[in-house]
Amino acid sequence: MHATLTALAAEKGTELPRDPFLIDQEAMSLQAQQQDSEAAAHPQNGVIKDGKKWMRDEVTLCFRRHVEKTPALAGHVFELDELCHQCFNVESYQKVFHHYNFKIRIKRPTSVDWTVELYFGEVKKIFGRKYYFCCPLEPNESGHCYACKNQGVEDLKHPATGGFDMGSPDASCNLDEWIF
Repeated sequence: MHATLTALAAEKGTELPRDPFLIDQEAMSLQAQQQDSEAAAHPQNGVIKDGKKWMRDEVTLCFRRHVEKTPALAGHVFELDELCHQCFNVESYQKVFHHYNFKIRIKRPTSVDWTVELYFGEVKKIFGRKYYFCCPLEPNESGHCYACKNQGVEDLKHPATGGFDMGSPDASCNLDEWIF
């Protein structure tokens, strides 16, 4: 199918439209083979890689939800560039959230150049249902978050305008307290 579309595009002198979240399947297949051999040699590395993939998937979904609500981003092409920082917080059964900083590569419809922008994302789970919040960050923006601060995650930037769960001033994420 792809070969047919490519031939048709070449015949018309145009390019195929890119998927906004293009994934190179061949590179991913090769990468998966390398990961399988590495995972057999170092099982703990597989857990770390699975965790990073899960976080990248969560951030991508969070950003896609943001794009759906932001008409100014229509027609842009996006790629997740980097997962910069993250902080997972459990204050109680009904208060679980994960904060992220990540960079998105953006190509505007009228440009051939890519730009990179820093974003904040929150994935919050309340009684089994997930809620997403995402917004761009200014380079020096640094809103306050008790949850991340209480865990010593100082590098994670938050929106100065709020809109996310900041946690409680006296809450900690000490797992020893959760073990009965």
